[in-house]
Amino acid sequence: MGQEQRGASEPSVVWDGDVSSVRHGRDVRAQISVHAFVMLAAAFILVIIIVFGVKSVASLRAHQSEAAMTGFLAEFENTLAAVSGHSGSVESREFPLPLGAKELCLVDLAAVTTTDLSYYSSYPQVVASVQGHARQNIFILPSEGDGALTRYVPGMEVQDASHILCLGRTTGIVGLTMEETGKGVRVSDSTAP
Repeated sequence: MGQEQRGASEPSVVWDGDVSSVRHGRDVRAQISVHAFVMLAAAFILVIIIVFGVKSVASLRAHQSEAAMTGFLAEFENTLAAVSGHSGSVESREFPLPLGAKELCLVDLAAVTTTDLSYYSSYPQVVASVQGHARQNIFILPSEGDGALTRYVPGMEVQDASHILCLGRTTGIVGLTMEETGKGVRVSDSTAP
């Protein structure tokens, strides 16, 4: 009579007449429930940390890419300024495009026409800027996304039939020749024949 067995639908517990063994079984179940809750909470916190980390790394890369593009523009503008004002001076130079950039486009705002723009339909940012009469003549087009970095540099002429020059798509290096004309600085592709 000291041992009784519960029904088949419930887990079998052997009664040895000691109440502490039944409490121990309940404690184990409670510990398992608490352990499961702690594991779920830890997994949730881990997911939050991973998401935050991924967003932080993406943000850091975006800022790094923007800083590299800004540095590129500063170097380009400094070279243009060095040539400007020295009648007849010419400088040919290669500029590596910054990481994250696929192309550099230069626009001669004084000479470009809507007919010239028809050849550049694959550059919607450049076309929209010129058609919208925005005073931007330098565009660094990113490899991904829509956010071109743009600037306006006064006195820049583009020596190209369409008055728009886009370079760097395949090599990532832009070779430019800058020549003072007396009215401004004429920029051309130094790799063109």
